[in-house]
Amino acid sequence: MSSSSAQARAIRALGLTALTLDLRGHGGSASEAFPGSQQFTARLEESLDAAALDARAGLDLLDRQFRTGRGAIGMVGAGIGGLVAARLAGTVPRRVAALVILSPWGRAEAYQGPAGLLFPGSVLFVHGSEEGSAATSVRTLNGTLGAIAAPPIVVPGAAGGFNLP
Repeated sequence: MSSSSAQARAIRALGLTALTLDLRGHGGSASEAFPGSQQFTARLEESLDAAALDARAGLDLLDRQFRTGRGAIGMVGAGIGGLVAARLAGTVPRRVAALVILSPWGRAEAYQGPAGLLFPGSVLFVHGSEEGSAATSVRTLNGTLGAIAAPPIVVPGAAGGFNLP
């Protein structure tokens, strides 16, 4: 069982709806274009575009099945999934009540545009105290996003896996 499955069950136990995605060619997933499970970054832009389509399809599914509406979606993404979540949130900012990014992957500039479109206080960054590049990105983002970002949470250690119960 993956940690996202356990997290989804915990969210469901609270009476909320959870949808988890495993990006094609990343984590435990493979695809026709990426037969291995760790090939997401081999063709990064193509992978990010495909991930955006998959995530958007997930939002559309939530709309059809559960009639989610304006400001009713909370997104959580870890690592590169945080970048995918931020990019998607930027395309539907009025539907997103909260965006949580665990251990942001990549440069801060990649998050600034999409996250900057969200409601004040709706973005939260979490990183480990030993994650140098993630910590640098979070400091930059919190400085440029101002009131849109809540104060970041720093957990002891590397934290990159975020295997939460």
